[in-house]
Amino acid sequence: MAEFPALPLWTDAYLSDTHPDLSLEEHGAYLLLLQFAWRRPDCALPDDDAWMARRLGLNPRTFTARIKGPVLEKFWTRTEAGWINKRLRKEREFLSKKSRKSAEAARARWAKTGAVSKENKGISNAGAMRPHDLGIELAFAPTPTPTHTIPVGGSNDPPAMEEFSVNRVIFTDCLPVLVRRGVSEETARSLLAKWKRKEGPGRVIEAVEALDKNDGQEPISYIVAFFQNRPRRGSSGRDQVGL
Repeated sequence: MAEFPALPLWTDAYLSDTHPDLSLEEHGAYLLLLQFAWRRPDCALPDDDAWMARRLGLNPRTFTARIKGPVLEKFWTRTEAGWINKRLRKEREFLSKKSRKSAEAARARWAKTGAVSKENKGISNAGAMRPHDLGIELAFAPTPTPTHTIPVGGSNDPPAMEEFSVNRVIFTDCLPVLVRRGVSEETARSLLAKWKRKEGPGRVIEAVEALDKNDGQEPISYIVAFFQNRPRRGSSGRDQVGL
């Protein structure tokens, strides 16, 4: 999965830069190239016409004749790292910075509420979760048109953004742990969603982290036992036991 799977699009800015200049075919190629670059770690397209032609489902001659000039060379810049879209790269840098700040804020929140703890009653080697690579996806226009963006912040994220950060940890970091242990992706997603509603995200993350440190355990039974033996923190601060 890409580091930032979502690619929101500000349609007014996009259309102002591309419509009616681009044909239907050129629009499709441009949007696909944006997505291909966004999903790559360096947020760039390789300097390889044959690679781009294959990804677009075109032969190299058609790509050169109908896409390279009106789309690639118009909206992208050729560099040593490959073809980059300056607006796309700027947004990636913004989200990476936001991701780091969100991760720091999440660690502070979970540490403060006691949702993540090194204690584990009945199961050995349970460790505190160390969430990483949290990200908040923000709408943007992947074009040269300037757009307003939400200022980078840490502790003042609105609830929707905070919820997105938690979901990112659970379904991006925790899901592969279950899949590696033989649970189908569909079943793993369903269980994680159920456990998140019933136990809370902090306990789910902690349980999966503990599972990842204990080889040879049957994953579903292990996590169920974790919830049964690991006390839950109540609103009054007193431990509460049970599912």
